[in-house]
Amino acid sequence: MVRSTLQEIFSRNWEIVFFIYGLAFFLMGFSIFLRGRRPSSFRLGQYLPLLALFGLTHGAAEWGYIFLSTGTTAGGRQILEGAVLTAGHAALMGLSYSFLMAFGLFLLADMWGWSRSWHKLPIITAGAWLAFFIVSYPDDPGGIPAWLTYTEIAARYSLAFPGALMSSVALFLQRDEVRDVDLPFLGRCLTGASFAFALYALAGGLVVPPAPFAPASIVNTSLLLQWGLPVQFLRTAAAVIAACCIIRTLDLYEIENRRRLEELRRRELVWRERERIRRDLHDVVIQSVYGFSLGLDHALSLLKRDREACASQLQRLRERADGLIGELRRYLQELKPAPALPGKAIPILEDLLADFTAGTGLEVNFRWQGRQEKDLDGDQRRHFYYMASEILSNIRRHAAATAVEVELHLENTGLRLTVRDNGVGFRPDEASLSPGMGLENLRERADLAGGRLDLESLPGKGTRVTVRLPYDAPGGDGENGH
Repeated sequence: MVRSTLQEIFSRNWEIVFFIYGLAFFLMGFSIFLRGRRPSSFRLGQYLPLLALFGLTHGAAEWGYIFLSTGTTAGGRQILEGAVLTAGHAALMGLSYSFLMAFGLFLLADMWGWSRSWHKLPIITAGAWLAFFIVSYPDDPGGIPAWLTYTEIAARYSLAFPGALMSSVALFLQRDEVRDVDLPFLGRCLTGASFAFALYALAGGLVVPPAPFAPASIVNTSLLLQWGLPVQFLRTAAAVIAACCIIRTLDLYEIENRRRLEELRRRELVWRERERIRRDLHDVVIQSVYGFSLGLDHALSLLKRDREACASQLQRLRERADGLIGELRRYLQELKPAPALPGKAIPILEDLLADFTAGTGLEVNFRWQGRQEKDLDGDQRRHFYYMASEILSNIRRHAAATAVEVELHLENTGLRLTVRDNGVGFRPDEASLSPGMGLENLRERADLAGGRLDLESLPGKGTRVTVRLPYDAPGGDGENGH
């Protein structure tokens, strides 16, 4: 009952089956070309264009069956006997299998360190098949159907079966490489694609039209029809599974693109940090050392004629030296890497405020609102730590404050940190030119982190600094949540 039902479904809808079969492979190839145009450091990404060529050419070849059969019905044997269409279709089929074989073999050879001479095998095999295809062309037009059958069998045995089998093994082994990406669905997709090509190796490589020689006389499409399972159903199922899994695997390109962006952001941050340190050393430390040198010259000139004035000058120089040492220590402290930071903003801030209170004796009024739904990612933790540390450092060095308030608002996609003090205040437009305030560095960090810095201050009115920061760095995948 089931056998006859499947045969009846296929006989009534064979054009739809071939259309879906060709569409699945064609969409796979088209998707690879659309999303895989960038070079890839992943081994799989380097050879996916070959799989795309297979998908496009094989999809077109399967659609060709629809037009050939329609033409046969419309015009009898004349179209089949017109070698242009039929030979072109058969050649396209063989070409598609050669791309599949090249994909599987090249990927395996790269993984196992085989010699590049193995890369010649698909060319040699395809060339041998093409020679057989040309030489065996019959003189009698009546022999064309048998010629098409034999060349198709040769293409499936020599190209499709080994190509699909090697592709299946290579895709299965690629799971080890993507394991470092820490996205489990990629491993599952590669397993599914491996299964699909293994199924295609059987249904598309070993199951061939009946022929008077083994194994085609034993394992063939007629045998599966006797079992009630048209081979086109198996091939279509393999095509659909392969297309779905490969298209999902193309997220590798997006992951790689995010990695490149993150690396560029890190390099930019390092460059900006170096530029800031160079600027601060030049504007603060070197100028202080230069002033210290001038002060020593003045002290030497006073040594012989006014020892008391010389002693006073030396005392001032000593105080300046202490200040310079303090500045150098601060710079060295900033150059130290951030400690191992927790994922939540509150414990990071509590540790910084505890250090601030221990160093200044000021009790900070700290309060927070909301709920942090997920952790800050690694880059955002460092940005938050350094920005909060810089704000507190500015209060300690410049504000002369007696009260400090810190508010942390935790929102769905990010946080807002507000720090107020009742210190001397300043004019932000003038302070941006002051090398010791670090305002430019704060703005640069906020920009790199995809956030924003707002600053309000007036002389004698204190200062309010507001930092808005997303939980995920720009370009991140946002999958660090808990």
